[in-house]
Amino acid sequence: MGELDATYGAVLVGVFVSAVLYGVTNVQVYVFFREYPRDVIWNKFAVLWLWFLDTVHLGLCFHMVYWYLITNYANPTQLLIVVWSFQVCYSSSRT
Repeated sequence: MGELDATYGAVLVGVFVSAVLYGVTNVQVYVFFREYPRDVIWNKFAVLWLWFLDTVHLGLCFHMVYWYLITNYANPTQLLIVVWSFQVCYSSSRT
């Protein structure tokens, strides 16, 4: 599985980096709502909507990595299947 190490290793590192950046996003959302309580409702809605989308995206990424690397560890036939969480992320980015 030497050729898969680089592929799935890169995906795992990417999800870890994304999780760190998600933490930064959480701090920014907290600071926004604390420092600008009288901001326009549309700005608050936009911040909450983007935070929600980021949360869903990170959850789907974690599910995909968990499914391939933990649930189907040492089961190379499952590599032929595209997990549903990856299909959701890919189809939403194509539209």
